[in-house]
Amino acid sequence: MTATLLIVPVEISNITTRTVAVNPRSLVCEMQPVRIESMSNASIKTQDEIEPFLESLNMDREALRSDELRRGKELIDSYADAFAKSDIE
Repeated sequence: MTATLLIVPVEISNITTRTVAVNPRSLVCEMQPVRIESMSNASIKTQDEIEPFLESLNMDREALRSDELRRGKELIDSYADAFAKSDIE
């Protein structure tokens, strides 16, 4: 089986203060295969996992109206996938 060589245009930005010279036809990157997997239901946080996090927040709940507290919980819940489940995550 012979490999097919494809040329893909790549834009390069120099964000340094130094001049960088790139010779024509230089190899500047390499594409790697990627496999996209669907997100398993196990990684989605449940309300049981979110509540302890909400309780650990250092805030004065007495200073909030009930609708403010509810909206805050809904906001945190909407970003639940951004919070780690453990120290190694």
